[in-house]
Amino acid sequence: MKKIGMIVAMTKELKEYFARLGKVTELTNDVYQAWTAEAYGKQLYIIKSGVGEIAAAAATQYLITKYNVDIVINFGICGKLSSSLKLLDTVVVKEVVYYQFDCSEIDGTKPGVYMNNSPYISTDNRPIAQLLTIDNTIKSVVCASGDLFVARKEDKEYLINEFNADICEMECAGILITCLRNKVECLIIKSISDDCDDMDFKTYCELAAQKYVEIVDKFVKEY
Repeated sequence: MKKIGMIVAMTKELKEYFARLGKVTELTNDVYQAWTAEAYGKQLYIIKSGVGEIAAAAATQYLITKYNVDIVINFGICGKLSSSLKLLDTVVVKEVVYYQFDCSEIDGTKPGVYMNNSPYISTDNRPIAQLLTIDNTIKSVVCASGDLFVARKEDKEYLINEFNADICEMECAGILITCLRNKVECLIIKSISDDCDDMDFKTYCELAAQKYVEIVDKFVKEY
């Protein structure tokens, strides 16, 4: 039986998916808040990491080590940067920029250059290709990921101008880097909850959380 790991930052990102799954068992002896379920002949292991890169990286390593999963799926909400996107769009992440990593004062490298002499860290092509066979209207995007809720106009403009980023959030750099180091596939699916504006976030957060449920469910079925 294939084992699929899932990781999210917040409970609000899980509620709709749990409603879709039906029977979900909490793993009460786990060091994280975690659950397991069966779906379409696959065993799912789901962890709530908490917000931020360090929490997400630690939870991802635990998920891989403890449950020996075949793939890690991160789904959740995100902020919109690109004008080509709109609120409540669902996207798949093709590249992540860990934009707060900055050693420029030491070695002269540009901010965000973490791996392979480039700020862009690629996700796995195979699960993205499989996802796009399920729904070819989903846009592949560049995600700026760091320990900052992007609400200021100048921060938004920096991420667009410096990295050509389409969306932003606070966990997927830690998740992806951990998966790459463990040679475990990683798929990142996000729905847009805000336009880097606090009022939009409060208004659209729950609505956005409903958007990725169907595509995550379809991917699990076909994986």
